[in-house]
Amino acid sequence: LALTLISDLYTGKSLTSAMAFNASMIGMSLAVYPLISGGLATWGWRYPFLLPLLAVPIVLAVIFFLELPSFEKPPKFRLKVYLRNIWHSVNNSQVLGLLFAVVALFILLFGPYFTYIPMLAGDVFEGSNVAIGIILATMALSLAFVSSQVALFSQSISEFTLIKISFVLYTLAVIVTPFLQNMWLLLIPSILFGAAHGMCFPATQALLGKFAPQDYRAGFMAVNATVLSIGQALGPLLAGVAFGVCGMAGVFYAAAGFSVLSLALISKLFVTIDI
Repeated sequence: LALTLISDLYTGKSLTSAMAFNASMIGMSLAVYPLISGGLATWGWRYPFLLPLLAVPIVLAVIFFLELPSFEKPPKFRLKVYLRNIWHSVNNSQVLGLLFAVVALFILLFGPYFTYIPMLAGDVFEGSNVAIGIILATMALSLAFVSSQVALFSQSISEFTLIKISFVLYTLAVIVTPFLQNMWLLLIPSILFGAAHGMCFPATQALLGKFAPQDYRAGFMAVNATVLSIGQALGPLLAGVAFGVCGMAGVFYAAAGFSVLSLALISKLFVTIDI
């Protein structure tokens, strides 16, 4: 819903900037939330579950203070027509390329990074929970910083170019990981992962927002949310298969190959962009 509203409220480069700001806030929350929950956990394991109560004042602020422009009342809703129009909007090579990019970036993030970087740090390098937390927080901070700069990048670089650069960074991040001999060197792929995600996520969301028809934007972005969740689910599964077949190093080599193939496929599907 948030992505849909952002797409409704902004256009052009302003949309890219808004999506980048949203991604930056996500990155900051990924870094701050574990620290807060960890601090609360020192008082007792139940206390971190109080954090969702922070949503209550936010809900009240939205209800009483958030002002949105009025939109034209849509015609009578017909589900069959609505779904058919969404399919027609999605069924082109550029949108399919973007949706594949979303799936791919979350496969890479939730497979090799969020699942196997902590395992590598803990099981192979025997790192402490605090050290692993610092490594993961570094990725979040990198994500937040790079996302905050995407608006600046987009003034001279197209969103599609940012996506291509991000997959190069994903590839570098996973290809160097098996060669690292010290736990703290895992900060290198963490920074690269954060930078890649900080560019790729807002760029894909901005382009999808531009492609989404005004009348069917909610459904269009719902498709985006669905493929995002598919990527989150497939990441650990595919990485687990690679781990079972080739071991820890195989996870990252397979991820590198997947990233390169993803870049090639996206480039083929997304030959040109003129928005």
